[in-house]
Amino acid sequence: MGISEKVSESLLAQLDRLEAVDASNADALRMEISRAKAVQGITSQLIANGNMTLEACRLKLEYGEVKVPKGLLG
Repeated sequence: MGISEKVSESLLAQLDRLEAVDASNADALRMEISRAKAVQGITSQLIANGNMTLEACRLKLEYGEVKVPKGLLG
């Protein structure tokens, strides 16, 4: 299973958990909302990383191989 499938699966599972929470239980609702925000934040980072990788591939095709200073690679 690829990362996009895992992300979709995680988001759908979180949506299911949110829908299953008893709205009258404020603590449970707060906890699931907090969890949903965390999942959303992680998912946003995964998407941003994927977009950066895609852009790097596009630039590599456009300009070919280039030397990257060691300090930029971590």
